[in-house]
Amino acid sequence: MSVDLAQLQRIHSLEGEIAAAELELRAVKERRTELITELPEFKDLENVRGMLRTAEVKLKLAIRDDRELNALYEQRGEVSYHLHDLRDMLSHHLVAYHPDTGRDVVKDSSARNRQIELSARLSKPGKRVMDQTKLSFSQHFGVRVAIPEAPVAKQLELTQEKK
Repeated sequence: MSVDLAQLQRIHSLEGEIAAAELELRAVKERRTELITELPEFKDLENVRGMLRTAEVKLKLAIRDDRELNALYEQRGEVSYHLHDLRDMLSHHLVAYHPDTGRDVVKDSSARNRQIELSARLSKPGKRVMDQTKLSFSQHFGVRVAIPEAPVAKQLELTQEKK
């Protein structure tokens, strides 16, 4: 296996040409950027961006100072947590329903047959556990333990009974 000197020289020559072309391309890009930033339209755009940033700051301050928006933000968080809690309870009931009945189909509240899809995953280490009293997916297989009622659900039932 001999080294072809002519081919090796051509490789070195091409490497030099590539380096020169890269420098030329960089210079063209820099010149293009300079010309664009000198345009009056670009300066107008920068002014508008500055006004937009100012308006964004004012909007954030107005949102933070609005009591009704803050109340809605808190209510959204509570309702979102309650929805998550209800879905978690439904999941636990469906996981328990499957081995108890041997069926993987359940009829929902609108009389449609719905497939039960069982899946499991581990949370990332250090992730906050939503409710320590609830059962994990793996605990449903084997020992049957009742799922505790959610305190928010009890509060809603009491509110509805008063009406």
